[in-house]
Amino acid sequence: MRNRPQYKINTLDLNPNQGIGIALPFSPDTIFTINYTTKDQIKSNLLNFMLTNKGERFFNPNYGANIRALLFEQNTDLGQIKNSLMASIGENFPTITVNALDFYPEADNSSLKIVLNYTVNNKTDSLVIQVV
Repeated sequence: MRNRPQYKINTLDLNPNQGIGIALPFSPDTIFTINYTTKDQIKSNLLNFMLTNKGERFFNPNYGANIRALLFEQNTDLGQIKNSLMASIGENFPTITVNALDFYPEADNSSLKIVLNYTVNNKTDSLVIQVV
């Protein structure tokens, strides 16, 4: 008997005319752009999660990556930020498998570029989010 790979397809992806959520970042032309696949909506949700600090969201004070609060400490340890971010992503997004989480500090701009490479529902495609 031959083993075939099993694919998980979200039922929301079967109807191409049904919008799932609002895309981030907002578009200057239409402001609200609609996502029609769960893969795109998860990417928007992750971007929103990365830009949110804990305590900013009403009725859900533990939501958010809390990156700004961790970055502006006296002694910023990128390993501590990475561990905290991995734990909070695991709690809030159980369908995501994180493949790589890399930090690129830019001293000129006093900014930090975060590259999150992940897989959704054990599919082979990976997505990259960059938060600057």
